[in-house]
Amino acid sequence: TLSAEVPLLFAGVLGAESRRVSATSLAEETTSLSMPATSLSVVLDLSSSMADRFDSGSKSAAIRAALTTALKNMEASMGGPDMAKLNLSSGLYSFNWGGMDNETVELEPGVTNSLDALVNMALGEGSVPSSAIEAALEDQIDEKKKMGNRERFLIYVADGGVDNEKADERGRYLPQNAILSPESSPQCPAALDETEKAREMLAQHYNNLVRTRGLNLPLVTPDTDDLIARVSAIQGTVQGSQRLNNWMNKYNAAADDVSASCVFVQTKRVLDTCETARVEEDISVIAVNMTPEDTATTEVTKACVFGKETRKKENKKGKAKQATQAEMTKTKRLPNGLVVQMSDDERSIYAEVKTLDDLKHVLATMTPQGTSNRSVRLVN
Repeated sequence: TLSAEVPLLFAGVLGAESRRVSATSLAEETTSLSMPATSLSVVLDLSSSMADRFDSGSKSAAIRAALTTALKNMEASMGGPDMAKLNLSSGLYSFNWGGMDNETVELEPGVTNSLDALVNMALGEGSVPSSAIEAALEDQIDEKKKMGNRERFLIYVADGGVDNEKADERGRYLPQNAILSPESSPQCPAALDETEKAREMLAQHYNNLVRTRGLNLPLVTPDTDDLIARVSAIQGTVQGSQRLNNWMNKYNAAADDVSASCVFVQTKRVLDTCETARVEEDISVIAVNMTPEDTATTEVTKACVFGKETRKKENKKGKAKQATQAEMTKTKRLPNGLVVQMSDDERSIYAEVKTLDDLKHVLATMTPQGTSNRSVRLVN
């Protein structure tokens, strides 16, 4: 309702200089979105190493903060919680040794339950993402049948390789014949034995140096997750490390043989799922590597984006570096300066992150681009 004093130009001669008038009208407000409907499934590493230092906090704290920011921004881009339920779906699929039902949110409208799960997530031993990533893809396929085409993302966040030897649902160690695919070559078992022997000798010589040189470093075992990284950190810097260097060379040679001859069941499941998502289901894969210095993590997360053909090329001795660079010529520089690598169709991304800011910028690539238009129409 609007009221105002209106001057009466001609009635003024009759003694009435003004009169208050009022009018009432109804208005109808509408909001339209030109942003694409989006579905995203986050496959999240909740292994114990996610408690390790990252930027100013832990890896788990960083990914929690980055995902929370990304989900809330997407919700706002869609017009708020109610509109988001119509145009945005999210799911959270966490993993360590086996099933993680308490922290799993199946793909569903909106982001509320995914945000709640991020608050309550807990870490555990092991890193076996195969079941989680398969469930994420299955839910995307099921939703596609019901809702049709959308912008679809599968986000795989990892800080370690695949624990193939602990690959059952209870995290039990499995015999060698249970962890290898029939695609493995006959040379595989011997290569695995050489790798195990090299790790034993590396741990032995590393501990000897720590004791004899009085280094303020923790002792290790052959099963220490970051054994290779710890050995690399003191190589060439500690007097008397020649034996350590020799065994490191033997380990690298054995590891190359394993890559060339062994196909692990759980790793194959992860890479097959990524391949199906990208090639058959037209889903963008964003692989986030939170431990780029770890070879196992890098191999799996890269192959998830660049495909099994890249993995095969990397396995060929003497051609690994050249083949990898040939496959990864496309890059994109994010606003914070981080350079990420893209698949040939530029729809999938591999990113090595070292800061919370890196994480936030990588996940921001999922935010749908578009505009929100608001209009008001008078109805009477």
